[in-house]
Amino acid sequence: MSLTKEKKVYIMDTKNNKKPLNSRPLTAADLGMGKSEKPRQKPQGTRPNADPVTGGSKPTNFNAAAKANNGGGQNQSKPNGQKRTWNKNQGSQGNNGQNQKRNGGGQGQKRGNGQGRGSNPHAMRRRYDRGPAVFSEGSFNSEGNSKAQPHKPTTAVTKSPVGLSKTDAGKLKIIPLGGLDKIGKNMMALEYEDDIIVMDLGFMFPGPDMPGIDYIIPDTTYLEERKHKIRAHLITHAHEDHVGGIPFLLPKLPAPIYAAQFTIKYIERKLEEYKLPFKPDMRIIDQDAGQKIQLGAFSVEFIRITHSIPDACSIAIHTPVGTIINTGDWRFDNDPIDGKPSNKDRLKELGDAGVLLLMCDSTSCEKMGYSPSEKGITDTLDEIFVRNYNKRVIVASFSSQVNRIQLIIDGVAKAKRKLAIVGRSLLANTELAVKMGYIKIPPGLLVKADQIKNVPDAELVVLATGSQGEEMAVLNRMGRGEHRDIKLKASDVVVLCSSIIPGNEKDVWGMVDNLYRWGPYVYQQDMREFDDLGILHTSGHAYYDEVKEMIELVRPKYYLPIHGEVHHLVHNAEIAKRTGIVKPENIFVIENGQTLEATKDETVKLGPIVQSGSVLIDGSGIGDVQEIVLKDRLAMASDGVFTIIATVNRKTGKLVTSPDIISRGFIYVKDNEELMNKSRQIVKNVFAKRNPRTPANSPIVKNRIRDEISNLLYKVTKRTPIVLPVVIEV
Repeated sequence: MSLTKEKKVYIMDTKNNKKPLNSRPLTAADLGMGKSEKPRQKPQGTRPNADPVTGGSKPTNFNAAAKANNGGGQNQSKPNGQKRTWNKNQGSQGNNGQNQKRNGGGQGQKRGNGQGRGSNPHAMRRRYDRGPAVFSEGSFNSEGNSKAQPHKPTTAVTKSPVGLSKTDAGKLKIIPLGGLDKIGKNMMALEYEDDIIVMDLGFMFPGPDMPGIDYIIPDTTYLEERKHKIRAHLITHAHEDHVGGIPFLLPKLPAPIYAAQFTIKYIERKLEEYKLPFKPDMRIIDQDAGQKIQLGAFSVEFIRITHSIPDACSIAIHTPVGTIINTGDWRFDNDPIDGKPSNKDRLKELGDAGVLLLMCDSTSCEKMGYSPSEKGITDTLDEIFVRNYNKRVIVASFSSQVNRIQLIIDGVAKAKRKLAIVGRSLLANTELAVKMGYIKIPPGLLVKADQIKNVPDAELVVLATGSQGEEMAVLNRMGRGEHRDIKLKASDVVVLCSSIIPGNEKDVWGMVDNLYRWGPYVYQQDMREFDDLGILHTSGHAYYDEVKEMIELVRPKYYLPIHGEVHHLVHNAEIAKRTGIVKPENIFVIENGQTLEATKDETVKLGPIVQSGSVLIDGSGIGDVQEIVLKDRLAMASDGVFTIIATVNRKTGKLVTSPDIISRGFIYVKDNEELMNKSRQIVKNVFAKRNPRTPANSPIVKNRIRDEISNLLYKVTKRTPIVLPVVIEV
């Protein structure tokens, strides 16, 4: 057998020298690059799935995050007796940003205050592709069962768009991402194969348990992963709980915005404040023209509906599986201020043709009967002007209620008085409405705020913001005596042309008390029977009988209550059940994240649960405030901060001087010398007993100072301030 000589193959190294290609694997030396580097060693105590930014653990789902404080490594019992298996390497974030393996159990060191990153069962940290970290909550279905959410990396990564799966073919998904558990941050999406439309992008104002937070917007992770499918954003009306999230969400979910004229102009003016890096695509729809828009698989039409702001709309979406109607926020008023009632005829026509699903506003469904007409307020204002003919009248109302503003203007003109409009949002909305013809002001009626002192009290009405006790609104500043142009006096009367929004009771009554301290009398909706007056406010949302009438007009096969807290949704569902039009099994009470699926056989059923929740906005930061930060803020507000500063010799580790103590919001240092001295002695003892091998500024030393000082402070004061030990080496 003849042997053939094997032909040699050469490669070029980095210096353009030929090197023979051997059969063994290439090394750096073969390429002229010197010795190969040793593989990098993983830091001691860092797990394979550690957060590359902080070194802390990355829980694989929301429920795991909630249990991370317990250190893992064991089965944790659930309330129903079931057990869940945990990764033994999971733990909560340590004080220095890494988990410390101690006692051989793989348990992560807890933060000094005993709270790990996953302390909230519905909260987990994630990062947008661009931008800071985002606080998001888990979602749960109508049975209240928690749904584990997929793990999200904490570093910026490029995600592949989610495509169409075989199981989704021919299915319509109804995806609520906001508005189905609290009042605010309304957002609903419809998805059919490769097309998505989004209805409303609202925000919500924070409660007292979220100090420092400006707004709350929906978590849109699900839509971000499918943003290539989004064909449009459809906006029902211009209230902030439906449009307030646009400046923050539109850059992440780019698509044209469709809405009626006033809504588009309101959004355009709002976006001027945020200076987006692109020009949004805004498209005005005439809701009275019967116009239909084709958006992929969806044919959409806007229908005029009555609300407390101009150009409010319901939206009818014709899909391959049937017609869906989203009422938006609405009420029926057969004689509205603007003379444009709801288009009941079109709603009935849609009902005659067949409606698969009606999504109906729930906000005021618990109030019986029909909501009063806005025109009823006219008689009340006339009566107040007559009773107080020789007094200055200050009226507070919502800045977005354009029809109410027109009603007040008409009353002022009828009483032959002058009107001063005070408040930035009130002036901006009035100016916009005047330009668009929604508000008409008689010539010579208005005076500027700085000219008020030149108008006799009997000839003046002031229209101001602050009916909900907002801290920086005009009326609240008057109550504190801080307004530049208007100083209250005993001869004034104040009219709150509004009702108290649930949750604002304390702020409103506190403001009213401040107003009374200056001497004016305050008229309120809640006290109208006491004052023998008619209504001062009417809701922009449908009462019991109006919801019933809507169902009777549309006659849907399935019914979904939206826009409200859980008790609102349940009572709205009960109204639908009582009509007898919708079968009880076809009525859904769900919460954010719980989807519905509709198929071409006109069947609607519960679908999978998707990620939903909240993103917190604090100043210019979007989502960079986590649950643990809020807890620290609440703790500081409740019990204050106690800081110990120890200056030590860098070489010896011994104290150079007596420790300094700073107390903020806890105790006054000069009045508690004995407690200060005991605290200083504890710090001295810790350093005196310190192991010489332990660095003076190590977490071990700081933790011991924190623990012993905390015990002392609680023993003496029964309070638990945040204790911050600081060690400075010199």
